[in-house]
Amino acid sequence: MEDGRIVGFVATSWQFWNRRVVLWHIYADRRVRGHGLGHRLIDTVYERAWRQTALAIFLETSNFNVPGIRWYERQGFRLGGLDTTLYSGVAAAEEVGVYLVRTL
Repeated sequence: MEDGRIVGFVATSWQFWNRRVVLWHIYADRRVRGHGLGHRLIDTVYERAWRQTALAIFLETSNFNVPGIRWYERQGFRLGGLDTTLYSGVAAAEEVGVYLVRTL
C-alpha cells in the first residue's frame, strides 16, 4: 500500500496432485513499477511454493505480453508450452496462450 492505495497484488492457488503453485495474477501499479514491487510480490509466491514443498510455479500469459514474458524469464521462468486455441471465440482470438514454468 502507498498512501492508503493498493499498488500491488498477487494471487496463487495450490494444485496438490502435481505439487504446483499456479500464479493467476500479479499486478503492480504503473506508477510504482521499476522500484522492486514486482520482485517483492514474486518473492511471496516463492515463499508459498517453498512452504507447500512445490515442484514448480506455473502461469499462463498471452504472446502479446512480451514485456511480461521477458520479466518472468528474468525471474527464472522458462517456456512450458503453448495453446493456440486458448482465446478462441473471444475478441482476443489471434492471441496464443503462453505457459511459463519455474521448477524448484
